[in-house]
Amino acid sequence: AVGFGAPAKATTLLYQFGLMQKEHLAYLVDDSPLKQHRYSPGLHLPVLPTSALYQEPTALKRGDAVLVLAWNFAPSILKQHAELERRGVEFIVPMPLPAGTGAGRAA
Repeated sequence: AVGFGAPAKATTLLYQFGLMQKEHLAYLVDDSPLKQHRYSPGLHLPVLPTSALYQEPTALKRGDAVLVLAWNFAPSILKQHAELERRGVEFIVPMPLPAGTGAGRAA
């Protein structure tokens, strides 16, 4: 899985829910050039441009998941990256109420 967005609140959420291991998230992506090519606090996850979701070697494929850490922008993120959902990538929006997209979603 990867994280979408690198806001300060993401670090709080990751620690609160015990997602502090690097095996939970491979990397983060963010639209802000000021955050790209840096590392997240605490976990030191690389923050890449959103193009990393589509380009090898970091491209996502069917069965991968994106944890939307900038949940206040979830509607626009989901709209902008609908192609990934069509390819079988699931988006997980943890706040304000947990929700997911794709095959794993409850009916």
